[in-house]
Amino acid sequence: SSPVGIDCGVNCTASFPENTVVALTAAPAVGSTFGGWSGACSGTGACQVTMNAAKLVNATFSLTSGSHVLLVSRAGAGTGTVTSSPAGITCGLTCSASYVAGTVVTLTATPAVGSTFGGWSNACSGIGGCQVTINAPTAVTAIFLPGSRSSPNGVTGSLTDDPGRPAGRTRRGARLPVRPRPDR
Repeated sequence: SSPVGIDCGVNCTASFPENTVVALTAAPAVGSTFGGWSGACSGTGACQVTMNAAKLVNATFSLTSGSHVLLVSRAGAGTGTVTSSPAGITCGLTCSASYVAGTVVTLTATPAVGSTFGGWSNACSGIGGCQVTINAPTAVTAIFLPGSRSSPNGVTGSLTDDPGRPAGRTRRGARLPVRPRPDR
């Protein structure tokens, strides 16, 4: 919108001072077309509304013939974002986009602080890069796991019940206390 306030995809509602003229612009994503306005605007041209009361405007988009949807989902106990090249997906906010058939889309997973990337599933697999050719509706899942944890002073911990015994090797029935030991 102009003036700034509406960026629908993220923010589809805004308040404007009384009698402000608000211009709305429709920007279809790759693989989509703008079909027109309804509500307080109509047609496919410019949309301007004067804010003398609450207004509702609908923008209709449709897939371009020969386009398919790429749906990205996130799984696991960690957090992170997935972005695409060409643009369209910034999963955290936008987890699906339409692409013209034959488009090669590269997905990049970025774990949040305290998380690690665990790998891909569905149309991609492994922990490396994810490239998909969109020739049909396609689904990809990015798995984020909790990352390694450290104590506030930067000392990491290991599990042991005996200072002379390696971590993970315990006597039968022994308790595993956590004893922070500085990395050597």
